[in-house]
Amino acid sequence: MKTTQLQKVVSSPSVDITPKHIEVATMPVLDQLSFDEVKYSCKELDKVVKLIEEAAKADRKPLQDEVKRIIEAEKEHTAPLIDAINKGKANMLGYQNELARIEREANEKAANEAAERLLSGTPDQAIEQVPQLVLDKPTGLRTVKKARINNQNGFVDWALVVETLILADKFDPETLLKGLPAAMDKLNVREISGIEVYEHTTQTLR
Repeated sequence: MKTTQLQKVVSSPSVDITPKHIEVATMPVLDQLSFDEVKYSCKELDKVVKLIEEAAKADRKPLQDEVKRIIEAEKEHTAPLIDAINKGKANMLGYQNELARIEREANEKAANEAAERLLSGTPDQAIEQVPQLVLDKPTGLRTVKKARINNQNGFVDWALVVETLILADKFDPETLLKGLPAAMDKLNVREISGIEVYEHTTQTLR
């Protein structure tokens, strides 16, 4: 069996010394000397991590190329089928919408005729002769509610949007707050009620 790049790396001298660096990297930092030792060992471990990641990446590439080839072949075969399905769904939906239109217009016409008879002085007959057309429509429709920005209005009440999401427990603050500090800096906004802008510091190995 062919030796992989990952197997070569994990059996190399660079990885053999990692237990020593792990021990140093995880020891308490009490002074400048221990700080420098921990930092050095962390940098050495980081080098090994990158070596392992690159080796694994090299081993994965032929597999990823094969997966990509299979996906492309799959799409080539399924594309005309999916296109036909989508066209069929669109045609079926159009047919059902047309049936709904016919039903709605027929019932509106019947209601108007009944109203005219009511005005002519034959209320009992008008009530009795209001037919309700109910067409036998095919099944399989699924209707879901979605929201989108109405570009024709040109205005969105974002305060009400956010309030509605919060009250319904559908609000994701992390998504909204991700770009907020940079936006506040750009607009020179010093503070916003209920928002804490803080500095998150991480240790680099440079």
